[in-house]
Amino acid sequence: PDVVEQRRRFIELAKPVPGESCLDIGCGPGFLVEQLQAAVGAAGSVTGIDHSEGMVQVGRLRCPSAKLLQAGAEELPFPECSFDLVSITQVLVYVRDPVKALSEAKRVLKPGGRLLVLDSIWSQSSWSGADVHLQRRILDAFDKHCSHPLVPMRIPELLRTVGLEFAKGPHVIPLTNVVWDDVGFAKGAAANVTKYVTEQGLIEKSDAEQWVAELEESARNGTFFFNINRYVFTGIKSKDKGGSDESCKRQRTN
Repeated sequence: PDVVEQRRRFIELAKPVPGESCLDIGCGPGFLVEQLQAAVGAAGSVTGIDHSEGMVQVGRLRCPSAKLLQAGAEELPFPECSFDLVSITQVLVYVRDPVKALSEAKRVLKPGGRLLVLDSIWSQSSWSGADVHLQRRILDAFDKHCSHPLVPMRIPELLRTVGLEFAKGPHVIPLTNVVWDDVGFAKGAAANVTKYVTEQGLIEKSDAEQWVAELEESARNGTFFFNINRYVFTGIKSKDKGGSDESCKRQRTN
């Protein structure tokens, strides 16, 4: 339910309309692709890319009307000025070169097109573990699972660096749980965190187990709390200079 609500809010901010062409970078199993396709309808088109061929195959089954292919964010296999809307959700922290990824997103946007970037900062997530120093060690260790854990703080600067107008944001989509169960986001997230930090040898297994036990104890006491914020930023490709209509017209006639 938490991630479903996140996608609903993201679609609300992206404002896809019938007839538009959309690209979802890092589409995973195609949940957002499916919702974008529903929004743009038969007159529009949705393309999704992911580095994982397995995810692409799952996405094709979920949304057969969309075009899904294996590709990377830093080298998009599309001509200039191809899309009205480009989305990058929970991807930028993982890519080797965020500036290159944003430059590629700008390149494939049509003049006036919009780029929406969603990401989060895991080290700033809130949990109700009793040992705050242990919790901080675990969250700092988990930062190593991505290449640029703090890049959301720089997204407005990076959008301007690649020549996009930083138009809106950050809009904040909070994921908050006060119950420890299999329905909410927190329990699965804690399992992912502890799996990574222990398998990478960053945290002793006993310490990770203690942290989870503290979270479970807070749930029994009725004091469990978890929150992580998703930050959404919008960049617009201008219609003058590098983003002119004429440059795209020339590209289409070549």
